[in-house]
Amino acid sequence: MSILFVHGSQSDRRVWDALIALAPSDTHTVSFDLPDHGTAPAQPTPAIEPLRRALLAPVKALPEGPVVLVGHSLGAFLIATAAPKFSRPIDHFFLISGYAFLHPEDREVYGKMADGLEGGRLDLEFLREMALEVALGERHDRPELHPLVAEMQKMPFERAVRSLRRGLEMGAPGAGAYEVPTTVIHGRDDAAIRFALSEELANLGTRAELIGFDTDSHLLPLTHPKELAELIFSS
Repeated sequence: MSILFVHGSQSDRRVWDALIALAPSDTHTVSFDLPDHGTAPAQPTPAIEPLRRALLAPVKALPEGPVVLVGHSLGAFLIATAAPKFSRPIDHFFLISGYAFLHPEDREVYGKMADGLEGGRLDLEFLREMALEVALGERHDRPELHPLVAEMQKMPFERAVRSLRRGLEMGAPGAGAYEVPTTVIHGRDDAAIRFALSEELANLGTRAELIGFDTDSHLLPLTHPKELAELIFSS
């Protein structure tokens, strides 16, 4: 079995390291940095389509055999919206802390933060500290996770603005109906992305199951790697 891991916004491939470390020895795992994230080249605009296209080649390059795609947050959105474009059958989706599309009120928040940064009314360092607190939540926050999260979120000013403005690109219609067997996973009290958005995402799948974790963490791959491993590597 081959598993491709797709990270979320203001994150990079390192968000999967703890989970991948728990993979069985006979499982082929791949993670990578999306454009404008981590060590990947910068993207000049906040357009979402280049990020969606960036999934196609890694999926195609996976070895023959069963294929599973795992996405977190933005990564879950990209997998769900790219589903009709994959050139090979996919055996299972795991969509973690994700969404089918962002509602107007959600996109408005991203727009206001981007405007605040560019207008000098919002300090980037303050935004990073706030994002760290929201991403890890309170119930399962661990101090040893802070350096990694802070490092992933420490992006140049222009990239941070593009990341926020990219949220404006993810409105309806978003993902359409999909038939791939899917497990949708979300923290019930996630303050970054509302649980209700994963409910909408699960409702679009003809063979989708929704699992709620009792947590306010958004970064489930970091705070709940063992629980995710039990679900993903037994599929």
